[in-house]
Amino acid sequence: MGTQQMLIVVLAIIIVGTSLIIGINMYNKITENNLRQAISKEIQDIAQKAQLFYKRPVEMSGLGAKATIVEVDLDIFYEHFEVSGSTEAIETMNAEYKLDLATGDSLILKISAVAKANDKIILTAVVDLKGLQGDKGLKIKHSASNVSDYPSF
Repeated sequence: MGTQQMLIVVLAIIIVGTSLIIGINMYNKITENNLRQAISKEIQDIAQKAQLFYKRPVEMSGLGAKATIVEVDLDIFYEHFEVSGSTEAIETMNAEYKLDLATGDSLILKISAVAKANDKIILTAVVDLKGLQGDKGLKIKHSASNVSDYPSF
């Protein structure tokens, strides 16, 4: 083989290798973005269910839109979501969610999610149960840190 042919083979190997690396990186980013979107959607669903539960009358096993949340209400809330306290999590196919409802008159729910497929994807949300109208009462914060930085309540 001549020098030109060897040069063409080496260049072809470099181009194919670079293309593979770029393709794998693009696939990983798209997968990560899709996972973030799915978790964001699940957080919105949990927030809507929490608001509906908060507004549902006590006679229908809700919180009755109370102005102040007390410890007994917390037990009812966590029992509704099948979470005992904020130590256990709600699990879905995409992530693990921890809920924390503040007592008092703040009516703030904190939702924290850690993705199952990628523990570097951590999302936290703060929900105002009184004023959740569209996206105004829901703020989702995306962060890419280690699972050891999981928000504690």
